[in-house]
Amino acid sequence: MTRRPTLGADLASMRPAPLHTAIIAIRLLQKRGVPVSDLIAESGITESDLSRPDMIISHEQEMIVFANAQRLTGTDITGALIGKAIPITAYGVRGHAMLVAPTLRAAMSLGFSHPLLAISYFKISFHEIGSDAVFLLDGYAYRQDLRVFSSLMCLAAVQREILDSTRAPVEFIRAEFDFPQPDDHEELTRILGCPIVFNAQSTSLSIPKHYLDTELPFHHEIEFEIARGECARQEPMMAAWQPEHIVTRALQTLHRLDGRLDAHGLAAELGMSLRSMQRELSHAGLSFRTLLDQVRLARALDPLFQSGKFGPEAHSKMFGYSTKFAFERAKDRWTAKSKSKISG
Repeated sequence: MTRRPTLGADLASMRPAPLHTAIIAIRLLQKRGVPVSDLIAESGITESDLSRPDMIISHEQEMIVFANAQRLTGTDITGALIGKAIPITAYGVRGHAMLVAPTLRAAMSLGFSHPLLAISYFKISFHEIGSDAVFLLDGYAYRQDLRVFSSLMCLAAVQREILDSTRAPVEFIRAEFDFPQPDDHEELTRILGCPIVFNAQSTSLSIPKHYLDTELPFHHEIEFEIARGECARQEPMMAAWQPEHIVTRALQTLHRLDGRLDAHGLAAELGMSLRSMQRELSHAGLSFRTLLDQVRLARALDPLFQSGKFGPEAHSKMFGYSTKFAFERAKDRWTAKSKSKISG
């Protein structure tokens, strides 16, 4: 039997993210009048958790918060606002290492070589092209309904890292995005403060190359060596992360088994009684059904499924439904939670 490829949805359930970034996003939008309870809905994050920035959740839970933010604000531009609001210090030892690096080149090289500590949804690299330094974002493999939102958030976060590292004005030549111009593009231009090109071949941010050799104001040779070593130690620890939180474990388990579990089966996989599991999920504001719906939604929005390589019958079987009709009914329920059309 041919094993299916690993989905982006699987990876999102396995990759760790300190709650710090989600807290910044939640507090930013709370000040704009968005209810906290609505932002964390169905994520398994509770309001009391928001006082624990070091709590580890998964990329998937973080993206549920961002999907709520997208829906509640009605615009992908919210992603850029969030990215610009994340200080470099939010990245822990990685952020510290970047601040005390000798040059911007050294800072960004170190930062991009530790993607798990960066909590990045993209593969980020920079290239020297003529007189420009081009920061390239590619490799996005998560929910397609959040691709634009995530692209804006990540590029704005890179911009913030550059500004926080240099502590000086930087000329941003242009930002390029590989998707069409949104209706509220003028607001995006205001946030990023540079010319923007849409429908480009790739998503990138360009600055004059000479900034790469800028000596950083907080450079400290010894501190940089210590912090760089700590980054090298922590990155593999993040790769080997095993969740402790019940919701994170449940999501990861459901993805691993393609969502083909009932409540009793999930409780058994988690090594607890059904009643205990239900109590823990209820405390996090969830039920087994909402948890399973989130898993199936993430999988249905996965780029692999959105590519059209699988027909309706294959989709039905992959999601654990015996008939196409049952799958279609469930798909309608998921689609109500996403502005993106689910193919298949």
